Amino acid sequence: MPQESSSDLLARGELNRLLGWTLVLAALVAAVWLDPWSLAESNKEVWSNSPHALARHAQAVLFGMGFFQLAAGRIFSSVPALVPTRVAPSLVCGGTIAYCAAYVAGVVWPTAHWLAPLGAAANLVGLSIWLRSARRKGVGMFLTLMVLTLCFGMLLDISMGLFASSPDSLRPKYLGPLDGVRLRMLRLARAAVIALSLLTLLYQDLIRDEDRYWRWCGWILQAGAVGMPVLLVATALTVVSLKYLLGLPAQAALLGVLAAVWLASRRSSLGEVWGWTVVAASMFAGMFMGLYAFEGPLTAPSFLGEYNDWNRRLLRLAHAYLIVLGTVCILQSRLVHGRATDQRPRPLQWYQRAGLALLCISTLLTPILIWMVPARDLPITFLWPGPATAAVGILLCTRLGSDMSLC
Repeated sequence: MPQESSSDLLARGELNRLLGWTLVLAALVAAVWLDPWSLAESNKEVWSNSPHALARHAQAVLFGMGFFQLAAGRIFSSVPALVPTRVAPSLVCGGTIAYCAAYVAGVVWPTAHWLAPLGAAANLVGLSIWLRSARRKGVGMFLTLMVLTLCFGMLLDISMGLFASSPDSLRPKYLGPLDGVRLRMLRLARAAVIALSLLTLLYQDLIRDEDRYWRWCGWILQAGAVGMPVLLVATALTVVSLKYLLGLPAQAALLGVLAAVWLASRRSSLGEVWGWTVVAASMFAGMFMGLYAFEGPLTAPSFLGEYNDWNRRLLRLAHAYLIVLGTVCILQSRLVHGRATDQRPRPLQWYQRAGLALLCISTLLTPILIWMVPARDLPITFLWPGPATAAVGILLCTRLGSDMSLC
C-alpha cells in the first residue's frame, strides 16, 4: 500500500489523536516527579501562590488538552471528505501546542501565559471552520452540539488565559481570589467541557441503530455535558446560589455513564467495562464532593479542612486521576480490540494484554496510594507508582508509541 501523506493523516484527525496521546503520556510521566514534589508543600498559604500550584495546573492543562485532541480527532474523522478538515486539524494542533506551552513555560516565566489565549483562539477558529463546512454536508445535530460545546470551552479558555496573563488588569475583581468559589467554578467548567464531551462521543460508539432507549440515554449524557459547564460559568459570573442546580447536569452525566457501563458489558471488552465503571465511581464521588466544594449546602468534613488544605488536595487528586485513568482504559481498550461495535475484535498480543492489565491496575493503585499516604503516614514519594504504571501501560498498548493515532 502507498504510504499516506501527512495531509491524509490530518484529514482523518489521526495527527490530532497522536498529539492527544503524547500530551496524556507526558502528563503521566511528569506526575512521577510532580505528585511527590507538589504535595511536599503542605502549608496551604504557601502552596496557593507557589510554583507547586502552577506546575499542578500545567499538568491539568496537559491532560485536558490531550483529551481535547482525542475528541477533536474523533470529530474530524467523522466527515473525512471535507476539504477544510486539513486546515481545521492543523489549527487545532498548533493552538493546542501553544496553549500547553503557555502554562508549562508559565511555571517559571509568567509572561508565557500570553500564549494561552492565542492558542485557545486558534482552537476555536479551527473548530469553527470544520463546523461550517460540516453543516453544509448535513452533519447531524449530535456532532454539531458537541463541537459547539467545545467552542464554548475554547471561549472560556481564552478568557482564563487572559486572566492568567494579566491578573491585576484583566481579571474582574468580583471573581475574587484564585482559590475563591467563582474561579474554582470556572476551572471546573474548563475540565467538564472536555471530559464530558469526550465521554459523550465514546458513548455514541456503543449505540446501534435499533437502540432507541439507549440513544435517549446518550442524549441525557449530552445534556449533562452541555449543562454542567454552562451552569458553572453562569454561576461563577452571576449569582452563586445557582450552584444548587448543579446536581441536575451531574446526575444526567452519571446516568449516561451508568448506561455506558451496561452497554459496554454486553458489547465491548472487559477493559472498557472497567474504564466506564471507574469513571462512574469517580463521578459518584464527585457528586458528594460537590455538596461542599463550593461552600455549601454542606460543610466539608473536618478531616479534609479548607480548600487548599493538604488532605483536601489529595482527595481532589484521587478524583481527577480516576476520571483520567478510567477514560484512558476505555480508549486504549478500543485501540487494541478495535471499535466498540466490531463483531470480531482483534486478537491481542502479549504486550497489549500486559498494557491493559497495567492500566486497570493503575486505576486501583493510584487512589490506594493516595489514601495510604495520610492514613498510614507514608512518605509522599509513594505516590509515583500509580502514574508510572499507567504510562507504561499506554506504551505497551500502543506498541511503544508506534500506533498512538489509531484509537
